[in-house]
Amino acid sequence: MKRTINYKLIAIITTICVLVIVGLLLFFKTDFFRTKRSAFFRYFNQIPDTLSVIETDKFDKYNAKKESTSYTRKGEVTIQNSSNIADSNILDKIRMSIDEKSNPSEEKTSIDVSINQSSANVAKFNLIKNKDSFGFYSSDVSSGYIIADNKELKRIAQDFGIQNVTFFPNEVRNIGISKMLETTKIEKSHINKTVSIIKNKVPQTAYSKEGRKKVTIKDKAYGATAYKLTLNAADNASLQIAMLEKMSTDSILMDYLTSKFKYFNLEDKYTSINSLNNEMQQRIEDLKKNPNMAGKLEIVVYEYKQKNIRTEITLGDDKIVIDNLTTDKKHYTSISFNENKFEANLIDDKYVYAYENTSEENAKRIECTFDQTGSVDNNDIRNNLTIVYTSGIKSITYSYSDSVTFTDNIDKIQDFGNLTKVVLNEFSDDEIKTFAELLKSKINDVYVKKGALIGINLDPIFVQ
Repeated sequence: MKRTINYKLIAIITTICVLVIVGLLLFFKTDFFRTKRSAFFRYFNQIPDTLSVIETDKFDKYNAKKESTSYTRKGEVTIQNSSNIADSNILDKIRMSIDEKSNPSEEKTSIDVSINQSSANVAKFNLIKNKDSFGFYSSDVSSGYIIADNKELKRIAQDFGIQNVTFFPNEVRNIGISKMLETTKIEKSHINKTVSIIKNKVPQTAYSKEGRKKVTIKDKAYGATAYKLTLNAADNASLQIAMLEKMSTDSILMDYLTSKFKYFNLEDKYTSINSLNNEMQQRIEDLKKNPNMAGKLEIVVYEYKQKNIRTEITLGDDKIVIDNLTTDKKHYTSISFNENKFEANLIDDKYVYAYENTSEENAKRIECTFDQTGSVDNNDIRNNLTIVYTSGIKSITYSYSDSVTFTDNIDKIQDFGNLTKVVLNEFSDDEIKTFAELLKSKINDVYVKKGALIGINLDPIFVQ
């Protein structure tokens, strides 16, 4: 009898252990025990992981060396292939050489660019940075340097006809990606408290499980499970008001937001705590008066193997899609906003960045593949870049490579010299606009004529 009882006891304990193990696996490896709300937030909270593809310290030593030591750069650009632009026999003979000297202690850089076909020179131009001034000179275009001081750049860009200057800097600042994305533990804590408002403010009925959906990323299909958050205009307005009221009273979060907005060159009203607070208060008042202006909000997260591989955010007529796939040696991320798409792809040690406009009337894509060989310690750095530009039926591939040599023995770097100088910052808006039209017309004329000289039928760079 005793022996029988022992067998039963072992069987019971074994069964309990199996059930516990299965339960733990179901809890940690699946969403079996999770509510729709908790499952949604499990994958919603993974969205920041998409930025890790551009967070790298691989080039920190190289960049730090460039900021402290003089160096020379010898580079060359060639055309690998093209479609519907020109005969490859013509393009194969074109070479662009780049000769750069830089002295960070004097804050001076000079870059000479020469474009040649076979042994004949087609064009030359020079770029100079002298402390806080940037200059361009080409004898084909002007009789002297066209200079812009490192201020009021947004105004100058507008006067030159750039329509959307939202992210155009007022001044150029040397800020690394890691600094732009840097977030302290305290800041993360305050961000999480604000995000938790979504959990507390949104009713359980707003969450739903959409079941299995096919998600196609980089031409590969994945069977994913979708979880959705849906808010009508009134509920969305209520949520926005609660979050704005929380953020506007949080000094740490406000300081964090304005500092990041500065990095992204947003307007002054977003880079000052007081002005940003005023914008938030105005938005709160507007939403209280007219909740419908908030629009309907839908957020869908797609889970594949316990990872968020896609997030879709739809607000009114606008749609944002974030894709994120990670394997051992590959990491792909893309962010689409309506017809504009930005991609970052890490494949082994190569970085691939791309921008694409998918609209029918302005479809184009530019893709850049970058890798670096050598080391700072051996002073044998080489940068390699391939650029593929596609616009409609036209496509062209450029190949760039350079060698960077750090040295304390660098020749004197030229400045603007005795040539005529035009400093754009010193002119009024109307004067800059007139000058810009004349300059663009001249550049178009030179560009088209130089193309004809080597047998290429080029379209003007600027549409006037």
